[in-house]
Amino acid sequence: MGSSSVAEDFLPPQAPSNATVRRVSFLNTDPPIPQYKDYNAVVIDNVLTEEECKELLRIAEASTVKDTSGSPTWDRAMINTGGGGQILATVHRNCGRVIFDSSELADKLLARLMPFLKEACVDHIRNQPLVTGLDGQGKAYRLSRLNEKLRFLKYEGGEYFRPHWDSNYLTADEEEESFYTLHLYLNGDGEQNLEELLQASKKAETDHQGSVNMDLSGKLLGGATSFSASYGEEDGIVRVFPKTGALRASSGRWSVVNPRRSSRISILHLAEPLTVTVTRRNLSLTASRKTEEKAETKSNATARPSPSQSLTIEGQTYRTDQWTNTPDTILSHVGRRLYLDENHPLAITRKLIESQFPGPVYGNYSEKNPVVSVAQNFDVLGFAPDHPGRSRTDTYYINDKTVLRTHTSAHQQAYFQQINRNEATRPKEVGYTVVADVYRRDAIDRSHYPVFHQMEGAMLWKRPVTDPLKQAARTAAAIMEDVNRIPAHGVPVEDPNPTIHTERNPLQAEHHTAEEVEAVAAHLKRSLERMVVKIFTEARKATAAANADAEAQTEPLKVRWVEAYFPFTSPSWELEVFWQGDWLEILGCGVIKQDLLINSDVPDRIGWAFGLGLERIAMLLFNIPDIRLFWSRDERFLSQFKAGQITRFEPFSKHPACYKDVAFWLPSAAASGASAAGGAVPIHENDIMEIVRGVAGDLVEDVRLIDEFTHPKTGRKSMCYRINYRSLERTLTNEETNELHEQLREKLVGQLGVELR
Repeated sequence: MGSSSVAEDFLPPQAPSNATVRRVSFLNTDPPIPQYKDYNAVVIDNVLTEEECKELLRIAEASTVKDTSGSPTWDRAMINTGGGGQILATVHRNCGRVIFDSSELADKLLARLMPFLKEACVDHIRNQPLVTGLDGQGKAYRLSRLNEKLRFLKYEGGEYFRPHWDSNYLTADEEEESFYTLHLYLNGDGEQNLEELLQASKKAETDHQGSVNMDLSGKLLGGATSFSASYGEEDGIVRVFPKTGALRASSGRWSVVNPRRSSRISILHLAEPLTVTVTRRNLSLTASRKTEEKAETKSNATARPSPSQSLTIEGQTYRTDQWTNTPDTILSHVGRRLYLDENHPLAITRKLIESQFPGPVYGNYSEKNPVVSVAQNFDVLGFAPDHPGRSRTDTYYINDKTVLRTHTSAHQQAYFQQINRNEATRPKEVGYTVVADVYRRDAIDRSHYPVFHQMEGAMLWKRPVTDPLKQAARTAAAIMEDVNRIPAHGVPVEDPNPTIHTERNPLQAEHHTAEEVEAVAAHLKRSLERMVVKIFTEARKATAAANADAEAQTEPLKVRWVEAYFPFTSPSWELEVFWQGDWLEILGCGVIKQDLLINSDVPDRIGWAFGLGLERIAMLLFNIPDIRLFWSRDERFLSQFKAGQITRFEPFSKHPACYKDVAFWLPSAAASGASAAGGAVPIHENDIMEIVRGVAGDLVEDVRLIDEFTHPKTGRKSMCYRINYRSLERTLTNEETNELHEQLREKLVGQLGVELR
């Protein structure tokens, strides 16, 4: 077996004489990106010799040899999820990786690179907006060392890393932080086959023009790295063609295709007293982050804590940064776990739904900790980097790597993988339900609340590993056997559309046959119909017991399927029920996208999934008129419910409302501002809602925009919101309401920079 030790004379400090620093001048690139003219990105050519590159590769591969065969092992590269966590997500990143820990080798590399890093102004960072982790104004950092965790990456035919950006890394003691990534290109000159690159671009499943960097007109030297002003922009992409022995240093980039073999290293910096001011800034990654920095002095709906601050949630401490926007009013809901209180209407509803998905076929689970990584919440599920759901206006961020989950699907991959593991311990458990509290910045009214509860479920079947499409008939037959075991519910169901429609509800033809999908859909629909029939049968019983709406008791239950679209399923449907004079959407569902299963390392399975809002069902079951009531601690509310019983809620009083209006002029920068995912717009309606919640909490029933206009001469925009103050539990005094409203007006001015009218 080869030795992974580092020879004493390997990698002397003196670099080859032809090593040179090339600054990426964004004014002179083809095409130019003038908005990046002050940002810092460099390429250092010939900083290592070809022999030194080969020796680095040999050391890395030797560290993986575990037996006498002498064969190195390149594991699949994983995606960081924050807090030291990683997940395998091959739909986003599919390449080989070796991680070699060596402080000795990191020190040798730093000694070689230091003169060039000084020339590139990477050794000190002073008074700069640091886009990879924190606002650097008024701060200074000096280079302390290279991260000893050296990551060696290998891209072979058809492998890829989808568009992404490198973010910052914080050491466990929070003393050192990385703002630059170094990428050493170790081999691959002229080796990358253009056809392989084309296949890699197809596999990356890009949704936008230009997001995969392809240049089929010329020779690619080991691959290309792209800098882009924004994900998905066709224009404004700058390509860097690396050569063996070259190094690229930048604070981040969009990247798709990399060379055959390379090494990634983080530079760690220590904070120091600020003594010098320079104008150079790190490379900005997206236009939205630039917009956010500029707008921040005028508008910041959520104050950003300094890097030394932290949040403690469920006993775990998390760092905060410029992405943090989760207020104490939201964190106060964490840990309530209403769905586990057996006498709470949400828990009663949960148990009723779970009763229709019993063991041993289904496992019924709950996820108590709402803190998940950005990767779990978005990346693994295929959310594009510019998806609006990622925006700070929609999502509560703990920091740039961590959020309060916005949906139970953040746990989907883990449960798919658990079904595979069940083969050894619980072989009959091939489905699951999971319930959890989820968090979203949203409107204020009687049916919306920033913390609510979702429930989802799924069922998977095994398919032959070899040629599953050729053996699809066998898979479909096995699924239909399971369908026939589900008892009929006896309620007529409207289902006028075909299971598959080429345009409206397409088949995943690359992965499934129509016969398989027909079988999966039959199992899905019968299972969910039974659940909905059970729910509304119980709701009718409760209504009858209260002697209310006698006409509704005699009217037959009406259920129908309608075609739908969801990013995780195809074909997809919604199930609706005709209730008290209206068609109500109850749930969404569909055949799981096979790429999600492949990405979850269960490629040999096919199945369905559904999701629903627990409050929506509970409000129908118990006739609860206001979503705020679920969080009430008032015994007059809680005493009305008992485990296993569905009873109609009896209002204990109707306290008077107090309407107050607030009108203001928007700052000029906010009048037409917009932002992509991850960045704040100058003013978003959810920012206004968040300020209202922060001031008045659950004492506000709803907030409505009642007037807006733009001044014809100045172009300034005016908005007027009506705030409906009404407590669920007591009458608010005029003095109390006036005080709350004045606080709200002050917060709007202080945090959003509006001018009151």
